[in-house]
Amino acid sequence: MFNEWFSWANGEGIAMASTQDDGQILVLTVNEEWVSFEEMLKRHPLSAPK
Repeated sequence: MFNEWFSWANGEGIAMASTQDDGQILVLTVNEEWVSFEEMLKRHPLSAPK
């Protein structure tokens, strides 16, 4: 799920990088903010229309 979402989000200019910390996936936004993958899914669902 994460790989599919990240590929989409990176292509859309939403996410720049990711890392894992204590078992939690963190995503680096284009605003240079680290946000949990769970929160990013809420903000930008994979099925979201453009």
